[in-house]
Amino acid sequence: MTKPGAEIRRLRREAGASQEKLAETVGCSLRHLGEIERSGNCPPRILPDIVQALNKLRKPRGLPLVPPNLYLSEPPISNWLNLPMRQWSRESHGPGALLTADYRVVPFHGDKRLKERDDLVAWCLGSEHCGIRVYKGEGGSGKTRLALAVCDLLKDHPYGSWEVGFAQTKHFPIGRNIWTALPDLSLPFLIVVDYAGEERKAQMIQDLLQSVEECPAPKVRLLFLERDDHWLDRAYSDSRVRNLLLGPKLFRSREGVAAELKPMASTPAERTDSFNKATQAFSELLGVNTRGLSLPRLSGPLYSRVLFIHIQALLHVFGEAGSGKTQVLEHLFHREREYWKQRIAALGLSLHLLPAVEEAVHRISLGEGVPDPTAALQRFRGSPILADQPEIVLVQIAALLRECYPHGEHGIGPLQPDMLRDFLTAYKQ
Repeated sequence: MTKPGAEIRRLRREAGASQEKLAETVGCSLRHLGEIERSGNCPPRILPDIVQALNKLRKPRGLPLVPPNLYLSEPPISNWLNLPMRQWSRESHGPGALLTADYRVVPFHGDKRLKERDDLVAWCLGSEHCGIRVYKGEGGSGKTRLALAVCDLLKDHPYGSWEVGFAQTKHFPIGRNIWTALPDLSLPFLIVVDYAGEERKAQMIQDLLQSVEECPAPKVRLLFLERDDHWLDRAYSDSRVRNLLLGPKLFRSREGVAAELKPMASTPAERTDSFNKATQAFSELLGVNTRGLSLPRLSGPLYSRVLFIHIQALLHVFGEAGSGKTQVLEHLFHREREYWKQRIAALGLSLHLLPAVEEAVHRISLGEGVPDPTAALQRFRGSPILADQPEIVLVQIAALLRECYPHGEHGIGPLQPDMLRDFLTAYKQ
């Protein structure tokens, strides 16, 4: 997988521009641009500016322009393990994506979370060949962000790089040797299974647990994430898996088999710090000045979940605020609908299609998304609202949602973050 920094360097050289010239066009320091090209990693907030600057340098030479969504979708998956590294763009993504862990818009922070991240990294670096850990926590508590932070540290760790990523159900080789489907078994592996309680992941989890001790890699770690630990009952039904989970391979915390993810921000000072960091990230990316706006109250159990602190920060940047879970999500959903209206108008379509677009987002969000627009059309046929639309209109809606929610090479992803998707599902029922 080509990293954004390496691709920026290639595109710059193709345009015959020096680092100094590109840095000057972007409006950043030469040192910052040099670090981006060397490390391969590009902060999401500066990437749109770099793409725009590259196009200014390429256009006079008659070179193809860099599309705004060049780095915005997930990289092609060559095996069943994938590390999401998506970039947010104002032209291609709605406000909800700013809150999604995959985009890494808000820097990973918080003393408690940093300690948990470092603890997980130390567990991975331990001498044991294989190990298993289970985390549970409410939706929006930061489980995925934590796992991504661990992956980001390990993939370029000074003590030796790791192969890291999230297990992909649709690419998993059920009934075959799962390890031979991975490209490089000379490195240690960290495999994250998010939403471990989903029924469709049961066989994949069983295969992983049954074969983890036979993994030919130097080390292998399995990290399972879910809102609760009820799914473990299903795993225990297999005798071989049960013996494994009752043995020393499974890490046990004080809480038991599944460690509960504690609130990242419990005190007013911690919540304010997290709110400020998110506000800064969002305002820089959106180009909005938030000075003079009154701060919302962040008291109560709702804000023990970091996602709601960040939602309030995003609404704050938009000059809005909500009180209580339902109202906060209503404000966020309203912002997402405004984004759909903008995209409908930009494509020259009628705004009368908005209810149909909303229904289409709902249909696609009932699953993990769809692999291509054809699958989207099949999903649409189950809805009376969409079934009444002409075929050409459904094709246009599928194309619009492919632009709004790119997923893989050709697919359409579900509405994100999960809390917003759950809100839409409840709203449609």
